[in-house]
Parts: sequence; C-alpha cells; structure tokens
Amino acid sequence: MKVIGISWRLLFTATLATALLSSPTLAKAKSKAKAESKASKAAPAPVELTGTLKKIKDSGVITVGHREESIPFSYYDDKRQVIGYSQDLVEIVIEAIKADLQMAEINVKMVPVTSANRIELVEEGTVDIECGSTTNNRERQKKVSFSNTIFIISTRLLTKADSGVTDFSDLSGKNVV
Repeated sequence: MKVIGISWRLLFTATLATALLSSPTLAKAKSKAKAESKASKAAPAPVELTGTLKKIKDSGVITVGHREESIPFSYYDDKRQVIGYSQDLVEIVIEAIKADLQMAEINVKMVPVTSANRIELVEEGTVDIECGSTTNNRERQKKVSFSNTIFIISTRLLTKADSGVTDFSDLSGKNVV
C-alpha cells in the first residue's frame, strides 16, 4: 500500500478568542509597567485593563462559546456537560486569566455556538472566547484574533501500490467510496 497526501492547515482556535483579543493589550500594558518600574526603581503601576479582560474582571463572568457536536473538540457527554480537547484547553486559559486578573473565581457561562454564528458572536462580544475547531484564515482575522496554532489536520489517501493512483488528480472521473 502507498500513502498519498496533501496537507491543509486547519487552524484550531477555540477557541481562544479571549486570550487573543485581550492578550496583546495585557502584554503591552505589562511590558510598559515593567519598563517604567525598571526606570524608576519604584513598584510597577497597576495594569489598566481594557476590552474583554476588563469585562471579565468587572463582571466576574467569562462567556465561553462552545460547539455541541464537534467531536473530539467540543461536545456534550451523556450528562450534558461540555467536554473535549477544546474544552480542556479553554479551562487552562480560564485558569491563566484568573491568575492574571488575580481573581479567586470566575463564573463560567457556556453558550452553544454553530459554525455559522461563532465568529459573529465573538466579534460582537456575546461570547468572550470560542471553544471549537475554527479555521484561522485572512478573512476571519479581519474580524477576530486567533491563538497560536494548536491543531493541524491533513488529508491522506491510501491506495494499493499497483492501483495506478499516484496523486489526487488520478481520481478524476473515478467513483471514490
């Protein structure tokens, strides 16, 4: 058997819109505070929060958009609890946000999203972070921010060595099951 492959980078984000929308602001503020602290040898000035992190700090709530049936990323278990790879990652992000904001607790509100509405809901602030497998592309980057790549998928084709199929184009006009 022979494996023929073509890779598409489907960038998985989940999801991590809160960290993405807010982290650059937080990082700049922390960097500025650190520089000012070194320059003056005084205690660093408190970081002024803006955007999503300010909203979370002020309300004590983070709203997570999640997919209901996107196995293995985000889906319901038999008790209707959201589970999956994306959910595991978003829980780590929430812990990091709690630490950065110096909050003992953050209430988590789970909101179901679909592939059709997830970008819009993050963009308008209905959800603070999206927990799912969302492809990072230029069009979407104009609307929302993405985390570093955490998932790459590729497509492979397995054929018999003597099949005569050496590339996907060899399948043109053939019935593929």
